[in-house]
Amino acid sequence: QQNSGDNEDTINHDQLDKALVEENTIHSDSASTVSTDSDADEEIHGSEYEDSESIIDDSDISRSTVSSISAMVFKLLWFLFYWQSIFSITESAIKSMMCFLKYFVRLLGMTYQNSEITNLSHQIPLTVKTAEKLLGIDLQNSGIIEYVVCPKCDSVYSYENCIEHRANGTRRAKHCEHKKYPHHPHPSKRQPCNAELLKSVVTLQGRSLTPIKSYCYYPLHLSMQRLALRPGFLSMCEQWRIREHTMPNDYLGDIYDGRIWKQFRSNFLATPYSYLLSLNVDWFQPFKHIQYSVGAVYVSIQNLPREERFKSDNIILVGIIPGPKEPSLSIDAFLQPMIEELNEMFTEGFSVLTSYNVTIKMRLAISCITCDIPATRKVCGFLSHHANLGCNKCYKNFGDKDHDSSWFDRSSWRLRNAAEHRADCRKINLEVTKSKMRAAESQYGVRFCALLKLSYYDPIRFVAIDIMHNILLGTAKHMFCTWIEVGLLRDSDLAKIDLFINKFSVPSNIGRLPIHIKSNYLSFKASQWSSWTMIYSPILL
Repeated sequence: QQNSGDNEDTINHDQLDKALVEENTIHSDSASTVSTDSDADEEIHGSEYEDSESIIDDSDISRSTVSSISAMVFKLLWFLFYWQSIFSITESAIKSMMCFLKYFVRLLGMTYQNSEITNLSHQIPLTVKTAEKLLGIDLQNSGIIEYVVCPKCDSVYSYENCIEHRANGTRRAKHCEHKKYPHHPHPSKRQPCNAELLKSVVTLQGRSLTPIKSYCYYPLHLSMQRLALRPGFLSMCEQWRIREHTMPNDYLGDIYDGRIWKQFRSNFLATPYSYLLSLNVDWFQPFKHIQYSVGAVYVSIQNLPREERFKSDNIILVGIIPGPKEPSLSIDAFLQPMIEELNEMFTEGFSVLTSYNVTIKMRLAISCITCDIPATRKVCGFLSHHANLGCNKCYKNFGDKDHDSSWFDRSSWRLRNAAEHRADCRKINLEVTKSKMRAAESQYGVRFCALLKLSYYDPIRFVAIDIMHNILLGTAKHMFCTWIEVGLLRDSDLAKIDLFINKFSVPSNIGRLPIHIKSNYLSFKASQWSSWTMIYSPILL
């Protein structure tokens, strides 16, 4: 307690404590009751807090933009959401943290009589919903569609189709109705999956039915609408038309020079605002110290210049495939919403509003699948590369172990084609039992996939070759293992290679190979096999 002579420059701590307790009580009361204004964040009483309304007006929060809050608060809120996603923090914990930060920053400002710090405290929200709005995250009206996923068979349903409305006004969750073999001769094999799709949780509004497992899908037409409103985007997508008049016919430098692009050029691409897409699906581990795989379905726009095509701002995230494990054989259920959209977008098109306030008709089509080998098998309906008919370009039988010179005669490898592929898939779908269907898949080396519902889709020509797995993790690794197996590289040779590797001076962006190559070469990554093939091996061998 300071002396009375300093009272004019001293914070009235009793008044501060009273204000904080009063505000905390208001917040607690609002959390324990259902508010009539779902956008309300907090009420602020007292003349010393009246200026907060000029910074964040919660009654008008839907019209707030990121620019209305300081960069410091913006980064703070983004960090809290990032922290929540990485460490699986609950929403109530994030709410408590924002409450603590708000009062702590306000206490600092009042203690040191710094109005700028005090104003920062006014900008920190007390609810997660308000924080999302300040960051421009409006999940309610974002357009994201949350589908219900069966936790047992990965069938996908709309939420409405998972609810049964009873005569007495109550609701009950339905069970999965998917039948994997609906025409099986044994009745027991024709039974539906019958797994639970929804679970009952308690909220402030009462009990609610929420998905046990969900698939978040963002419609393609909304992504294209967002891009079309970006100034200069549409003109960038038409620059390839200028390029094609400046390149010789036999030049191969970009996707525009390929035969598939030229095939679409004569009809689909003849009209403006018609775009070809490349589809990619891959899985990643979002958490550390735990095995949990999440899949991402995303597309890139081939019409964009190569230097712009793969920038993160131009990549369209279509869907997030839930974990914890990858689907085993197929992801058709997750691709189905996109396939339905693409069919309509190819035939009829859709309207978008441009940055110059003019409505145009846009068309989309997929003409390239750029997944790696494991994902390609699940997306495009091919068998594993370990299968006898593991190639998606030809019918070469890898089960034949008689490796004489004719085994490498490429002229004897019968190539696949789209018509035969579709016919094989129709034959497989006629089988009614699991054993017969698996036998037919092994016979033809394919299985049905949802992309075949696109009339223009060519399952053979549209699939790009996976360089990483084929060349680096495939041929390069196989050759090195073979040299060791047949004795071309002995232990003494590997010791010499280790000695020379330590003397190599390579740029930092390339990286040095691990020491003790004899014990580590089996665990080399694709980038390391690339360095070995292109840089080290020409000199060391």
